[in-house]
Amino acid sequence: MNRIAELRRERGLTQIQLSKALGISQSSLSGYENGKFEPDQEMLLSMAKYFDVSVDYLLCRTSQKKSRLQSEPTLSADQQELLELTKKLDRDKLEVVKTVARSLQPKSSHNQ
Repeated sequence: MNRIAELRRERGLTQIQLSKALGISQSSLSGYENGKFEPDQEMLLSMAKYFDVSVDYLLCRTSQKKSRLQSEPTLSADQQELLELTKKLDRDKLEVVKTVARSLQPKSSHNQ
């Protein structure tokens, strides 16, 4: 996982600074950087988001820092909050949210 160390150095961060930003111990970060162990999926996503790169880039699967999907428009803070809230809902409650959201959509002129 030498890309983590590379990205950390590019930002001028110490291991302590980055580990605090990611909410992990400095020893965990050191282990990731030295290849002693690999971060789990959640940590990979957190690191990719922090550095604004793709997970594939972190894993050295590509030399392109961003994926095609990352070049698409990003969600607003409100949209991101709504997405995060819905991730915690069970299927039935998610269906209720979808129904409410659909009912709030403006009616198109051809439906009136």
